[in-house]
Amino acid sequence: MRRELALLRIELEQLRAREDEARKTEQFLFAHLDRVIDSRDRWQREAERLSALVADIPEHDETLDKPQRPLVWWRNTRWLASRDDK
Repeated sequence: MRRELALLRIELEQLRAREDEARKTEQFLFAHLDRVIDSRDRWQREAERLSALVADIPEHDETLDKPQRPLVWWRNTRWLASRDDK
């Protein structure tokens, strides 16, 4: 009888440990879900803000006709020109 009680106590401790681990996992997942939802909401607001900015651009803007080159392109062009001069 004592042996069965000891085994039941051990099993009860194991079940409590599993329950505690499940509770911690649940808290972690809910916290992660909250972060994902906050991030989604932040990106949604950013998309709405950018959409509003794009809507404010005039139908035909001369600056859009000019090709915009990134700084890296200009630096590489200068490097290629200096290489060809040699």
